[in-house]
Amino acid sequence: MQIGGDYGFRTNLLGLSIGAEYFFAQRISIAPNYTQFFPESGKRSTLNMDARLFLTEGRLQWYGMSGLTNNWNDVDGRNYSSTGLNLGFGGDYKFADRLALNPEFKIQLVDERQFLFRLAIIYILN
Repeated sequence: MQIGGDYGFRTNLLGLSIGAEYFFAQRISIAPNYTQFFPESGKRSTLNMDARLFLTEGRLQWYGMSGLTNNWNDVDGRNYSSTGLNLGFGGDYKFADRLALNPEFKIQLVDERQFLFRLAIIYILN
């Protein structure tokens, strides 16, 4: 389980993110997450379903990722959504028995090609 913050470079928006990760193979996981952004007006959120391939093992684990994204926007009463792909990389730095720090960089290949940075705290359940 993870909770963190996202920053969208194109939109200059900060968001609060919550997610999870499930390993179905030793180095491959599925990591869904939801982010609620905080624009000055309107609403903006995104839902991601990413697959991660871990390249290293140990206390610091690097991964490459790709997946799907869906973005919802409500600006001045006009609602629209867009669907696209995610590509990126990140790492998990385990600093305690059940806690890790997770920085992640990704680009969302949708209408506006958003570049995102996420910094999250992971609580390891198993």
